[in-house]
Amino acid sequence: MSGFIYCITNSKYKIEEIYKLGYTASKLPIDEVRNKLIKRYETYFIDTECISLVKVFNPVKAEKKLFDLLDDY
Repeated sequence: MSGFIYCITNSKYKIEEIYKLGYTASKLPIDEVRNKLIKRYETYFIDTECISLVKVFNPVKAEKKLFDLLDDY
């Protein structure tokens, strides 16, 4: 199962160094995934910005590894 790992923020949260990390198992092209994520999170975050979007083989495992690496932060 392939998908994407993403990092999203907005102007207010970026100042405070707050980021939303997650994954999606979407099979769409990367630009469409980015646009869908921004539209989805605009409900919660005004002026949403997708900082990073990386295609991975196993998004569930990649997200878990990412959170393990960032556990101290």
